[in-house]
Amino acid sequence: QNGKPTKALERAETAERLSPHVIQHTTLKGQAYEKEGRLDEAWKAYHEVQEIDKDDIFAEVLAERAKNKKDPKRSKAEWDMVKDLAERYKQDKDKPKPQDAWTSQPTVLTFLDFQESGHSMAVREGFSTVLIHKLIKDLNASGRIQVVDRDLLTELLQELNIGSSDLTNPKTRRKLAKLFSANIIVTGNLAHFDKFTQFDLEFIDVETSINEIIDIEIGYGTSLKKKLHQLNRQILTFIMEKYPLQAYIMKVDGAYVNIAIGPDEGVVLGTKFIVVEEKEPTVFKGKTYYEDPKPVANVEVIEVKGNFCKGLIKNQKRPLIKEDKVKETIKFQEM
Repeated sequence: QNGKPTKALERAETAERLSPHVIQHTTLKGQAYEKEGRLDEAWKAYHEVQEIDKDDIFAEVLAERAKNKKDPKRSKAEWDMVKDLAERYKQDKDKPKPQDAWTSQPTVLTFLDFQESGHSMAVREGFSTVLIHKLIKDLNASGRIQVVDRDLLTELLQELNIGSSDLTNPKTRRKLAKLFSANIIVTGNLAHFDKFTQFDLEFIDVETSINEIIDIEIGYGTSLKKKLHQLNRQILTFIMEKYPLQAYIMKVDGAYVNIAIGPDEGVVLGTKFIVVEEKEPTVFKGKTYYEDPKPVANVEVIEVKGNFCKGLIKNQKRPLIKEDKVKETIKFQEM
């Protein structure tokens, strides 16, 4: 920029001088600094906002991103990873499927292709960036699912010269998802209206292409933090219902069981499992008929280890044994 501030920065600084206590102006100044590559000054601006309002999500997300960007070790590690991922993408090799078809692998989401439309004076600059990054951070923090790092993905798309129009191609999406071992692709749309923003998320299964829509209306003046928490719960409920964790009991010890699945796959304290008993299929006139598995016990996780968890048997119809199958549930079943 030849040492001269951009018009965006000049406008932000003028607005801040006129209304020094309006945090939106200071946030805008930080964003203008960031666009110029002045990350230290950007971080300081966001930090100023946090000192005034520690609950401001915009300052929280933008400060964290600026801090990460100016970390040389993180930047190098991320760049090395991008190079490796780009090479693997070009080779297009599928990973071998696990031999154990029952036990769950981690549930991994990758957020791709977000569109934004409409305009409202009530929408703060960077709304979509903050919204998506905060949602991803909260989902990762749940421990139940993993979400591909958005900044890493952006760098990879630039390295591979993949644009927004390319991301509408199902084959390209699937190839990118498999690169990150993702089970689910998430796309979305942010539509701004006079009094609210409509946020629609589409969850697409990588293997089956079956999709599910989750949407939320964010009214201007309402708590963005509360709305994101609500959306977070909706997504986690959807994941647990459609992609329940499954595993085997590896040990029974009185009222406790050890289950061969752990935090790497998404088990957290309080995870609920039902122990299921599968019935033999019925063959009738050349056709095979399968009945739903029968629940025989409820188990709640009380301790998580490196690659397994310990559960308390809540109630049971029969004594549990090693090799019994378990399946995640949102609420226990009556026995």
